Amino acid sequence: MEYERNIYQKIEIEKELFDLYAKSLVPEIRSFYSTDKGKEYFEHWLGAHPEYNGEKKLELVHPT
Repeated sequence: MEYERNIYQKIEIEKELFDLYAKSLVPEIRSFYSTDKGKEYFEHWLGAHPEYNGEKKLELVHPT
């Protein structure tokens, strides 16, 4: 029997379930980035990704 390496790429998740999961993570993410450690991590991340630094805003795109 051949082991399938990318089995997780074949799983389909309903949009409602995915949205609920994402919404459940938002408070945890906000909590982390409001700490000193989170702010330091974000500054480090911005240094590695200058395309997001400055006044450029991220635009959220919702798939339809």
